[in-house]
Amino acid sequence: MARVTYAFITRHTRLLLAILCVSAISLVVVVRRGSSAASMSSIAAHAEIDSAEVESLLARVGIEPATLAAAGVAEQSVSALVTVASQWCSEYAEELSVEDQRVAEASRTLVIVTRSLRRGEDSYTQQDLANARGALDQANAAASQRVSSFLQSVGSEIEPEALVVINRLNANRGWHLYTPYLAVDLGEESWLSLKNALRCGESAPPEDQTTLANVRSDMGYTLATTNLSSKLPGIQTAWEHSWAGQ
Repeated sequence: MARVTYAFITRHTRLLLAILCVSAISLVVVVRRGSSAASMSSIAAHAEIDSAEVESLLARVGIEPATLAAAGVAEQSVSALVTVASQWCSEYAEELSVEDQRVAEASRTLVIVTRSLRRGEDSYTQQDLANARGALDQANAAASQRVSSFLQSVGSEIEPEALVVINRLNANRGWHLYTPYLAVDLGEESWLSLKNALRCGESAPPEDQTTLANVRSDMGYTLATTNLSSKLPGIQTAWEHSWAGQ
């Protein structure tokens, strides 16, 4: 009887152990699958963030479908341009982020020191103000140099003539006008006159209307307008396809 009982217990113990082993293996598989799925999801999210960062940095230096089209960039250059931009960001985006953060911090410090001195408080001195300005200048210089290196890298994939136009568009974009207008070289007074002519229309003063007419007859404006009209659809398609491949 004792032997039967012992055999019964032994068989059931082995069965229980087998069940426990199978359960443990199943749990490990589930955990690994979950971990793998989470990892893949994380990688996909990271890729999306990287693409957004690259596109944002390109926009920061004035490189977008409209400017590429207006400058006459060939559709075939778009994919290489995006690839180079992505490679640059994979190497230097973190450094640029740190430099931008330093600019933000230096700007805040300068504001704090300036306001304190204007209020007549004794928390800071004129030397502190000079130091804050110097720190901001250094931070801006570092960030600007980094962005310039980015533009130089990306510019290597753009035709020289088109790059000249892009640089001009980028330099003038602070005037916030329709892209072809930014393809001309004007002094500040002429820019203000142009903006007033566009804002007031037929009621603009004669001198402003003359400025507008002169700009619209400028070869830079004419060529940019023609390029934008004929090339933008193709550039836009190439741009979207390039990001899809990243």
